[in-house]
Amino acid sequence: QSGECIRTLQAHGDRPLFSAVFSPDASQVLTASRDATARLWCFNSGECMQTFASHGDVDMLAAFSPEGDRVVVASDHRTAAIWSTETGECLLILTDHSATPKFAAFSPSGAQVLTASHDGTARLWCSRTGALLHTFGGHLAVVNSASFSPDGAMLLTASIDGRAKLWSAITGQWLHTLRGHGAGVNSAVFAPKLRQVHAS
Repeated sequence: QSGECIRTLQAHGDRPLFSAVFSPDASQVLTASRDATARLWCFNSGECMQTFASHGDVDMLAAFSPEGDRVVVASDHRTAAIWSTETGECLLILTDHSATPKFAAFSPSGAQVLTASHDGTARLWCSRTGALLHTFGGHLAVVNSASFSPDGAMLLTASIDGRAKLWSAITGQWLHTLRGHGAGVNSAVFAPKLRQVHAS
């Protein structure tokens, strides 16, 4: 409320941060950095609880599962990795992209992981086995981000090609293309009640 700095988290040295997010219960913070690590922090103490070493040179983005027991980290080595927040163990490596994934997120149920990549695709994976479930192509350039609908049944992809696309997460089928932007689309998300889509 005051705008006062409550905590400064310092363990990435002078390397830039690409993302920082709270855990679902807001007790932890997850950061991803150009130093090729993602780090898990206690919000109250500022202590670094886990360090997740990248499989590439840069960690592009990191996100929590809905339960907060796992994180997914997208790196520049054409992979995304799923880690245990409790043990720091790498549970799975998702390896099917042909270029750097820019984005990764868990589905609302935590059963799936969605990645978006420089290779112009988004991909849907089983978060427990690492099996590739669907590949969403059709964009003409880098896919900047992707998002699930609140019920996890649909997803959106946003691309530098100036389009956002709507897909079925169940069948992998393309449903609709949203056009109108005069430049690349950085993000596309569902409104909470599923009646609107916001793209920017």
